[in-house]
Amino acid sequence: MKSIEVKVPRNIVDKIYPHPELHGDFVVSLVNGMITDVFYDEDGCYMTITDEKDLIEYLSKQETILPSYFYRNGVFSFRFIEEEDTALLLKWRNIQTISVSLRVDKAKCNLINIDRLSKKFIFVFYWMEVGIVTTNINSAYIEFKLDIYFDDFIRGIDKELALQSLAWMLEDESSLK
Repeated sequence: MKSIEVKVPRNIVDKIYPHPELHGDFVVSLVNGMITDVFYDEDGCYMTITDEKDLIEYLSKQETILPSYFYRNGVFSFRFIEEEDTALLLKWRNIQTISVSLRVDKAKCNLINIDRLSKKFIFVFYWMEVGIVTTNINSAYIEFKLDIYFDDFIRGIDKELALQSLAWMLEDESSLK
């Protein structure tokens, strides 16, 4: 059989691993126990190229739920927590996190963006859900706390840059629509 490109719905991905080769993005294990390598497209959908009949059949029967991001900045994306995230959040409950925080002066922020900001949302790095951002809005500042659950994929400097991109988002009047 000839290899074909098939979508790998994010909601059936059980675990994500770094790809062992330089040319690949990730390796994923699926909820049914199958394993495949994946890459992602410009919309953040996982794709695989395979000739495995069982995998193709399984993937073609799955519903693809496209992720919806309220803000993207390069490799960083942020999205609201959805009902489909329940299993992921339950898995994360017992994982020790690496946390960083940032305070942003409210005077520098666009008020409309502050009003639209959620108390908790998911942090996505290279199209992988890797953490939770919690916001605390005070009269003078907004504090972001980023809890990282999968540190294998994100270096120390990236954590601070992720939070800084949230500060830039709040300053930009057209970023949260």
